[in-house]
Amino acid sequence: MKLRDVPAYLYDTLTRLFPHRARTGLRAIGHPGPDAPVLVTCNYTLTLQRLTRRLAGQDCWLLVADSRGINVWCAAGGGHFTHHDVIAALRTSGVEERVRHREVVLPQLCATGVERRAVTETTGWATRWGPARLEDLPDFLARGCRVHKRERFMRFPAWERLDMAAVWALPMTLIGGLVFGAIGGWAVLVATEVVIWTLVPALFLAVPYSASSVRPSGDWSSTIRCSAAL
Repeated sequence: MKLRDVPAYLYDTLTRLFPHRARTGLRAIGHPGPDAPVLVTCNYTLTLQRLTRRLAGQDCWLLVADSRGINVWCAAGGGHFTHHDVIAALRTSGVEERVRHREVVLPQLCATGVERRAVTETTGWATRWGPARLEDLPDFLARGCRVHKRERFMRFPAWERLDMAAVWALPMTLIGGLVFGAIGGWAVLVATEVVIWTLVPALFLAVPYSASSVRPSGDWSSTIRCSAAL
């Protein structure tokens, strides 16, 4: 990450609980040719930033579909990222003119909202699920777009739980500070902030490290994990 990109990255991270749209369309990662794989993602800004960094050194096409600026998991579960959005992206992006094949890799976390068969029947593009986690993408691509069983699991490590704790604690700090500070003065304000920054991280750390396998058929409902997903 370049120094000039740090302020925007921090802003996108701290405001990740809110929709933040990025430009849709086709993006080239590295120097992709006509046989390079095509990966679909959402137009949530923080997802694109982290995904682009993970794909550094790879040659592939990244097709950014409209998810209303929401991350893949939450958007798919809420009906904001469906096969209709994937179909629209395939039809309008010009990707068919860039590649010889007709296969697209879908993010596994969109399985609750995207019907693969509908994409294929409407566009003629074959589909397959990618891994659940961004860090598994380089190995996935190196294996010719094959997923190992362990990559079907949605892991939620401690550093991500603390990251999400900070994101939740920040607005609570601002709101709680204004309310309780106005009611009880500085002493109550300080006590409120201490409670927030102690309790919220503790609650997130209590969430299991890895509790479930994310199946392509879609069977999950954790709000905390949805908020942490990209």
